[in-house]
Amino acid sequence: MVYEISSIDLLALLPELQQLEGSRISKIYQRDNEIILDVYKSGDKKYSLFLAAGKAFLTNYKRKVPEIPPNFCMFLRKYLLGKYITKIKQRSFDRILEIQIEHYILICEVFGSGNFILVSHEKILAAMHPKKWKDRSIFRGELYKAPPSSLDPRLIKPESFANIRNFDKPIVSALSTIFGIGGNYAEEVLYRTGVDKNTSCKTLEIKQLNLILHTLIKLILGVNTLFKPNIVYKDGEPLLVLPIDFFKYKNFEKTYFETFSRALDEYYTSLEKKESIEEFIAPQQNKVEELERIKKQQIETLSKLENEHEKSKEKADLIYRNYSLVETIISALNSARGKYDQKEIEEKLSQEKARGGIEAGAVISINFATKMVLLDLEQEIEVDFSLGVEKNAERYYEQSKQANRKMGGLRKALEETKLKLNKLESKEIPIQSESFRPIYSNRKKYWYETFRWYFTKENILVIGGKDAMTNEILIKKYTESTDIVMHAELPGAPFVVIKSNGGNISEEVLKEAAIFGISYSSSWSKGIGNADIYYIKPEQVVKVPGLSKGAFQIQGKRNYIYHAPLELAIGLLEKDSDLRIMGGPINSVKDVCKTYVIIKYGVDKKSDIAKKIKFYFEKNIKEKIDLDEIIRALPPGNCKIERYSEQINRTTSTRS
Repeated sequence: MVYEISSIDLLALLPELQQLEGSRISKIYQRDNEIILDVYKSGDKKYSLFLAAGKAFLTNYKRKVPEIPPNFCMFLRKYLLGKYITKIKQRSFDRILEIQIEHYILICEVFGSGNFILVSHEKILAAMHPKKWKDRSIFRGELYKAPPSSLDPRLIKPESFANIRNFDKPIVSALSTIFGIGGNYAEEVLYRTGVDKNTSCKTLEIKQLNLILHTLIKLILGVNTLFKPNIVYKDGEPLLVLPIDFFKYKNFEKTYFETFSRALDEYYTSLEKKESIEEFIAPQQNKVEELERIKKQQIETLSKLENEHEKSKEKADLIYRNYSLVETIISALNSARGKYDQKEIEEKLSQEKARGGIEAGAVISINFATKMVLLDLEQEIEVDFSLGVEKNAERYYEQSKQANRKMGGLRKALEETKLKLNKLESKEIPIQSESFRPIYSNRKKYWYETFRWYFTKENILVIGGKDAMTNEILIKKYTESTDIVMHAELPGAPFVVIKSNGGNISEEVLKEAAIFGISYSSSWSKGIGNADIYYIKPEQVVKVPGLSKGAFQIQGKRNYIYHAPLELAIGLLEKDSDLRIMGGPINSVKDVCKTYVIIKYGVDKKSDIAKKIKFYFEKNIKEKIDLDEIIRALPPGNCKIERYSEQINRTTSTRS
């Protein structure tokens, strides 16, 4: 059962949603009964707010939406696009969000089947689901009336809470419905108090009731003070998503997140992905089963034809090997038919068999109506005694040829069936549907991503310029006195800066940085196998009048690293809960990235190589990768894939 957010969850989520206050609505989408608001906050970043029945969170995934938006979506766009969100609040202790958008309010009722109502000055302008209830109605032009509010446990007094004993129902049901906190929170409160959840409200003592109320209030306050968003798993499947740790699930597998919104996003999106994949699998499985049935039928038919081909040829050969015998029998039968009736012929045949006649002994049975005689010629063979020996043998040879011709066509059909089956079975299940593409713009960008960059195993950052402009910025703005600067005496070579942070830089780090600097230089596009590069102190790099942008004068002694090879790796670096594409020297990438690809100079286009790398990464991490990020990490020129990380790991494992 899919977890639905409770009023406590909404309370925990509210501070995260309130960061949208002051943002401008740039896009509005509707997908079935879901609303997605894309907003932009000046000086911050873009956000995408996902709202639906039982769901509300900021999402990192871009979902596929209808090309033609529904009427309600068009209405929201007309009134809200370009306007600013001024306030977001939770209505009382209910599962209702109120998003103030200048002088409009978008009311999001996320309880039950969900509803969205646009209100201005308390009057309803539009509703996703116009509806009438006993105590309220949601129609255009009417004043908005909220459903009866749930009790807020933080505001109730112990003596009032004691009235719960008037209910003749289990305490877990009473807590869930009266306060609207949902069954999971009600069970957790009772788990913490040691009260059996099925205990009747009527039998509870005042001491127990006070403990339950105190624990409930403490749990509600804990969503802010003990904030620890997590997804709880059972048997490897996501069970529920929570803003705090539940005692009840202390021994369950969990994944923790920095924000509750991120936990909700991953929980609900993973369920949607699974559903999307299952929708893909069902028809595919039906096709596989149908092809398996056809394949089995074709194999059985082929086996019969092969048997017919061999048997018919064998019978024809046996007729020829027993030519005289068959000819004598055919002649005798034709002669006898002109003199005797069927009964007399059969009697004479029996008499001849009794005397041990060879010809008569070979005859098993005769059918005078069809003119067929069944002979024992090492095996039973039907012979048409109205035809000669050659004609009978030819008849079986023709049957063998016909079976052989059918076998050729059937073998071709069987191969086509196997090919279709293999293609279907090897067709990769969509790891991540196109309906759930990550919104890359939301990933935090670091200053060094303006340049080429990588991290060593010692977590030392090495950065390089991409062009004259970034060379200039790198040296002038981001190079400190404790850093090491590298450069090759080649046209188009980048400046490389090792950010030492005042620490010692080993020979290994220097050599790796040298490979980095040479590989991203013009040497790569020219296919030069290796080149020399020097390293200096930052104060030796001087900008003098007359030099073009990105060009500097180098003063003093230069320290050389000779014959640095052209070789790189592109890896997936996990940093600060994000995945990013890192290009760098092979050893460094192998040290810090689990998944990577080693590349060398080659003849393939960068775009083609990038697509192969993208496919490999996505297959391994089960997430979508931005192709442009991979292209930006590749060197300047054609290349080829030397090896994949899984090939290297497999080789290492085999050797060990």
